[in-house]
Amino acid sequence: MLFRAAAARSWPILIALTLLGGLAGAAVGGTVSETRPATAVILLNPLEGNPFYPGTRGELLVNLFSEAQVLRSNLVAKTLPDASATGASAEQILADLSVSVPPNTQILQVSYGSSDPAVALGRAQGFADAYLAYRKARAAASIASRVAGIKTEIATHEADLTRLTAQAAAAPQGSATAGLLLTQVQSVATQINQLNARMGDIASTALDPGQIITPAKLQAPNAVGTNGMLTGGGALLGFLLGLGVAFLRTGVRSSSVLRTRSEIEAFGIRTLATQPNTFEAAHRTFSGSVPADINSSFLPFGAQILDLTRHHRSKSILITASRTDAEHPVCVVSMASSLAASGIRTIVVDMTGKLVLPQAAGGRSPGLADVLRDGLPLESALVSVGPSLQVIRAAARTDSVSRVNAAPGLMELIGSLAERADVVLVAAGSMLTPDTQLLASSIKSAVIEIEYGRSRISDLRAAVQICHDLSVDLLGAVVLPPRHKDSVRPVPPRKDSENTIADGGGLDRTAPLISSGSHGD
Repeated sequence: MLFRAAAARSWPILIALTLLGGLAGAAVGGTVSETRPATAVILLNPLEGNPFYPGTRGELLVNLFSEAQVLRSNLVAKTLPDASATGASAEQILADLSVSVPPNTQILQVSYGSSDPAVALGRAQGFADAYLAYRKARAAASIASRVAGIKTEIATHEADLTRLTAQAAAAPQGSATAGLLLTQVQSVATQINQLNARMGDIASTALDPGQIITPAKLQAPNAVGTNGMLTGGGALLGFLLGLGVAFLRTGVRSSSVLRTRSEIEAFGIRTLATQPNTFEAAHRTFSGSVPADINSSFLPFGAQILDLTRHHRSKSILITASRTDAEHPVCVVSMASSLAASGIRTIVVDMTGKLVLPQAAGGRSPGLADVLRDGLPLESALVSVGPSLQVIRAAARTDSVSRVNAAPGLMELIGSLAERADVVLVAAGSMLTPDTQLLASSIKSAVIEIEYGRSRISDLRAAVQICHDLSVDLLGAVVLPPRHKDSVRPVPPRKDSENTIADGGGLDRTAPLISSGSHGD
């Protein structure tokens, strides 16, 4: 919305920063050498003495991640043939090494990156060879340690066998002692045989650490290349910086006031009409009778509203203001007058307590609050102020108006009013107040009044967001031009004879309501 408009206005800055970013990226790319990775692929076998070893738990594929960490260890890096020749430390060599484990495989992919292709190939292959040799050495050491332990155990048993054999020979023939010693001799001999068999199995374990199934080879060069990526990245950063400038301009602009129709259209809101913003129009209320000299140029506005209400399947329209300090929308009296002059049966519900004064409502005649509280007939609260135009106030007491919004049955009453009229206009205060939002959540159709030079962009944005959150159809806006200083004067004391509706003033239709390029319904 506003950001899109600000970005459109900032296109020279966007282009300039994008070009500068691209040139800066190209300059940096010219000083950076491109790294070419080489990759070797290893198929691992389970092997004793390693994280991936024979057995139920040892052959779990998750153990390959431990193998990958071992491959990237200093112990393996120190065994590379060129490690001592180049004088590089193990940490320096490992910095350009990466190891990956494809899912559900016994494979390790060993990649080494370097600006020198020969170095990349040599070290990728060197790490693969060194790692397999390291695994084999660990397995051999593990087997040798286990064999040595069994040999020690066999030697202990052989000493026991020699001792027991001598004791059995010295014991009296046929005695119980001789029988017991003979049994012990046989048991020790059996253990020695089992240990020898076990040692033979361990010593014959195959020392196969795995195979290099794909020797190291260089990966295909990047189609864009490092220079191209840096150039593109610089251009992108420049573009984003330009968008940031546009965003900052939007933030500064959002705290200012609305002055043009394009700023309203940036929110997707069409302008329905322009309301004269004179002193008289701002303080006009419903009183007496509708003047007969309604300007004929206002009459098409009624057909537009009828067409719009039919399209949205709702006869009730909430008329609200975008300004937070607005007590009531100025346009309601003129809007209702133009609709009534078109022969459209119109009812105005004044939820502000400012448009239907006690004089127009018959002094102490009841309002919606009295109908809801006391069960009075709805007809007793409706006041006819002219042909096809009736008004009803929220409450007989102005200080009770705010209580009506939360009253049970309010929406049912408004629905009953819609059955008696072609259009029901519900006049409320600012859309940013909780009372108006409560009404909007039920009425579901709204027209917002915007005053150039006073309505703030931030307030309109908040009102549009509220309508979106409450699923309210924002039908459009009635615009008030800036009020001239010479039209501002103190409010004179009201008299019954002075409380009259528009005497020719009203809404100037500025654009067809349903037209191409307008805000979608």
